[in-house]
Amino acid sequence: MRSILTALGVIIGIAAVIVMVSVGQARRRNSMRRLPNLAAIVST
Repeated sequence: MRSILTALGVIIGIAAVIVMVSVGQARRRNSMRRLPNLAAIVST
């Protein structure tokens, strides 16, 4: 029983790390896409 819970905890932990990394990458891509638009707005 204890080994099952340990394995479940490891799986959930790895899944959480994967989700956080992918969310961070998506935010970075989104902000890099918006950066030229922001520069155009500020320069006018």
